[in-house]
Amino acid sequence: MSLAQVHAAIAYYLHNKAAVDEYLAKREIEREQQWREHEAQFPPKITREMLLARKNGEDPHWEK
Repeated sequence: MSLAQVHAAIAYYLHNKAAVDEYLAKREIEREQQWREHEAQFPPKITREMLLARKNGEDPHWEK
C-alpha cells in the first residue's frame, strides 16, 4: 500500500466516520451471531476446563 493510499483511507474514514463506525458495529454483531451459530452446530469436543484438569492431573480419563 502506498502512502497516498494510506492517506486516502484515513481521509475516507474521517469524512465518513459515522457510516464506517455503523458498518463495523454491524459486522461485529454479525460475526458474533455467526460464532454462536457455529458453536451451536459444532460444539467444542474439549473445553478449557478439561484441558486445565488434564494439565493439573485432575482428569481421571486422561493419562500423561
